Amino acid sequence: MKNLLNLQRTCDDTIMFLKKRERVLNFDDISASVEACIKRTFSLTHFCQLLSAVPTLYTYEWRKVSGSSKQILVIDVSDEDFKTTECRVKRTNALRSVFLKITEEYHTNFLKKLVSKRPALKDYLSDFDPIAHKSWYHEFDPHDVSHAPQIKPVSLSDKPCAARRTESISDFLKRNRSSQKKESFTKFSMLS
Repeated sequence: MKNLLNLQRTCDDTIMFLKKRERVLNFDDISASVEACIKRTFSLTHFCQLLSAVPTLYTYEWRKVSGSSKQILVIDVSDEDFKTTECRVKRTNALRSVFLKITEEYHTNFLKKLVSKRPALKDYLSDFDPIAHKSWYHEFDPHDVSHAPQIKPVSLSDKPCAARRTESISDFLKRNRSSQKKESFTKFSMLS
C-alpha cells in the first residue's frame, strides 16, 4: 500500500507537470514518467486500485486515436484539486485513510488469530487499540498487507466503443444519400 501511495503522489506530480504544458494526459505518457521518476512499474492495475480506493481521485475516459482502431486512456484531475498544496495533501490523505482502515482490519484479524493460538493474551489484546498506542501490535507487520481484498480493479473498458455493427458499403451510401437529400430539401425550403 505504501507503493500505491508513492505511485499516486508521483502520478499527481506528473499530471500537474503535463497540465501546465497543456498536453493530453494519456495513461501511457503518465505511466512512463512515473516509472522513470520512482523506478517502479505503474500499470493499469495500479491505476485501477487507486480508483477503487478513492473513486473520485481521477476522472478518465477512453478516446479513440484518429486514423486508428486503437484507444488511449485519458486521465484528468480537476483544477481545484491542484489549486494549492493543501488540496494535493488532502487527496493523498483521503487515500491514506482508506489504506489505514484496510490495515486496521488486517490488524484486527491478526489479533483474533493470535488470541486463538495463545489464549493467555486474550485480556491484553481484547482492549488493544493501535491508534491509542500509536503503533501496531509488535508481532504484526503492516508491510505484509500488500494486497488488500477490498481494493479490486474497477472495470475499465479497453474495447473499442463497444461492438459496433459493421455495414456494407451500399448500406453506408444509402444512409449518407438519404441524409444529404434531407439537407438539400431543408435548404430549398428555406430559400422558397
